[in-house]
Amino acid sequence: MRPIPSLAATLAALALTVPATAQEPTARTTAQTVDAPASSRPEPGNPEEKRRILNAQQAEAAQRQVAANSASEAQHEAALALNEMKIRRDTQAYANTLHAHDEAVGAYRASRDQWEVRTKACWDGDAVKCPPEPAVPGTTR
Repeated sequence: MRPIPSLAATLAALALTVPATAQEPTARTTAQTVDAPASSRPEPGNPEEKRRILNAQQAEAAQRQVAANSASEAQHEAALALNEMKIRRDTQAYANTLHAHDEAVGAYRASRDQWEVRTKACWDGDAVKCPPEPAVPGTTR
């Protein structure tokens, strides 16, 4: 058996492979840096200038959004005011209609009362003195 020469040869072989193995990750790392995907490479150009441009674009977009929101709010307020005016107009028209109806009913009751006083002639059989019945408001004869 050759344990010692074989052991010496094995140790020598290991000693030679260790430095090569230790250098391999560095070689891989260098290859990975060169072949790195575009998303992990730094962007070309001045990053501060890009940041300033992007911030200006964001500020402009925000100002457009604020202006759009203000215009939308003004439209909403105008719609609310128009709706309020319509409600007031409709409420007034309804009140006027109710008032006209109440006046018509009052006028009809007054004429009906007068007619009933004069109908005694009708009850007595005097057709010449019997007045016609008053017209009901909203109808035509």
